Amino acid sequence: MKHLALLALLPLCLASCGRSIAFDTHKGEGYAYVEKSFDTSTAKGLNYESALVPFDFEQFQIKLEYGSASLILLTQASCSHCATLEPTFASVTKQYGVECYGIHDQEITLYVPFLRALSDSYAEILSDLYTPMLLLCSSFEKAESIDLKGLYRDEDGLAKKLGDAANYVEIYNVRTPEAYEFAKDSSRQYVYSNNDEYEKFYQEIYPDVKDDKEPYFLISQEALN
Repeated sequence: MKHLALLALLPLCLASCGRSIAFDTHKGEGYAYVEKSFDTSTAKGLNYESALVPFDFEQFQIKLEYGSASLILLTQASCSHCATLEPTFASVTKQYGVECYGIHDQEITLYVPFLRALSDSYAEILSDLYTPMLLLCSSFEKAESIDLKGLYRDEDGLAKKLGDAANYVEIYNVRTPEAYEFAKDSSRQYVYSNNDEYEKFYQEIYPDVKDDKEPYFLISQEALN
């Protein structure tokens, strides 16, 4: 439980340092609800591999159906701006536990057509592709891009931009054994082994815990192996 106590103190620490960056649900109605990631918080290194979650289109759609928004970052290995942004983005997501999907290189060709087909909003946003491109996907009908210009080397600026963009709920995704070590003693957890069980969480539990101030852990069975 020691690690949970430290996690609970994180918002207080940020506030005491005088920083006007809020990764919480205080923005109220009208803002998308984005989850956090314990995988990001516990990962080593400042790179996209440690900072981003591999894109899962089916789980992404389940989240949208039940009102849970997602951040998606599109990057390419040949993109110099992506390389400049990488340590900054990784540092911010690690520090604040931001859950963000990553779509890289050939995956852009694979997944973008499916995203465009979701609605006119997605089709319009993705009609002019560039990298790095950060999307906030709030529903099947609404997607928007978050402007990253001028923030590639600005950790505080990027953190404020992300913090201002959405409500961040105290639901922490856990997909790795390393992250599970910090969550295993909590009674507030749900373990899923397939997408049917994943959807059940959003049907039955998510509405009751998304506004809680105490961390809740959504744990993949793979993290227990």
